[in-house]
Amino acid sequence: MPSSSISAPPLVACVILNRNRREDTLECLRSLQGGTYGNLCIVVLDCQSTDGSVDAVRSAFPGVRIIELDRNVGYAGNNNVGIRAAVESGAEWVFVLNDDAVLAPDCVAQLVEEGQRDPRIGILGPTVYHHDEPDVIQSAGGGAVSHSVHGPPFKNGLI
Repeated sequence: MPSSSISAPPLVACVILNRNRREDTLECLRSLQGGTYGNLCIVVLDCQSTDGSVDAVRSAFPGVRIIELDRNVGYAGNNNVGIRAAVESGAEWVFVLNDDAVLAPDCVAQLVEEGQRDPRIGILGPTVYHHDEPDVIQSAGGGAVSHSVHGPPFKNGLI
């Protein structure tokens, strides 16, 4: 029997930082769970929440990895913990997502498809709409990214 040339889609790790935003985080996780992309792992970083976030996520989403941070080192520093864990777990793409985001079902699949289309692509971001005004765009991309980034590259990139 000939071997199949079809390979598994790249592993995408979604990193979500939470601090006392239990309901927003749960809604975000529900939208990820309802997504169409099949090779996704989720890491929730909890920054010393006191609102029951950790227990609520564990109960509703037992497959989600939770990392409880023992100190707050800011948005970038906290997310770096999750990015590091994602890369160490073999993620080829890392999707840093705010805890109050709700995704379209095909969001991750579209980002990966676009990222795989051109090997020069290293960073992608979705169009973001206001939650309470779904026809109003909040952001649609960013500015230019310097090519002089130092440090080890991701295997594919960062979403």
